[in-house]
Amino acid sequence: MRFFQRLKYYGIGLGIGLVVTFVFFGNRGCGWLPQNRVLEHIAQSAILRSDSVECILSCYKITDEDIYQTLNDGDVMFSESNTQSDPKVYIVEGKRKSDQSSFKLVFKYRERDTASVIDGVVGSEKCACNGLSDENPNIMHMPENMVKGMFAHRSISITETGKCMMDCYKLNDQQLTEMVLNGKINYDRSTPLSKPDPRYVVEKDGYELSVELAEKKTRITRVIIPGDTTCHCIK
Repeated sequence: MRFFQRLKYYGIGLGIGLVVTFVFFGNRGCGWLPQNRVLEHIAQSAILRSDSVECILSCYKITDEDIYQTLNDGDVMFSESNTQSDPKVYIVEGKRKSDQSSFKLVFKYRERDTASVIDGVVGSEKCACNGLSDENPNIMHMPENMVKGMFAHRSISITETGKCMMDCYKLNDQQLTEMVLNGKINYDRSTPLSKPDPRYVVEKDGYELSVELAEKKTRITRVIIPGDTTCHCIK
């Protein structure tokens, strides 16, 4: 087979593969696309919002879950964004879970920073939020139901130290799984921006579990009763 014939068949095969990828996975299956890089950077940073922005979001009935879902499958409106400014300004379109109506969020971020700022909602002039502060923005936390959804979506494993503690307290795998999925996340003690894996502290029935959210696994690293030092594996 001649070189150009082979090249033609290779091109056809590559084209079919790309079409299949987009049909089954959408553009989120291609992390190198500019839109996905922007959304991923914002989602993996500390997301900040001021009191005035919280008021605007409430006015539009945009929930925290709506915001994080937008960062997962929203659309970056590059024609309406300003990628040449510092910080860069991106307009991201999403949909409310409650009624599937569209909204556009304004994000500001610098690629070198570890934080992104929600700067408002396009068309928010109708909201009566004047007089509220834009100083000292607050850090958003991913809603607990979404974090636990990610826990459940991955296989749950236990480290060697975690198993030692589990045996010490006479707990089994099923009990630990139930604690992770039904316990309360202590956001004050969690570090969701930890690298390489986000870390969460989950509290349930007097126990405190340290959980790492790895790419393919929910990893339990510690199980303790706060203040207890009877187990030899607790240091």
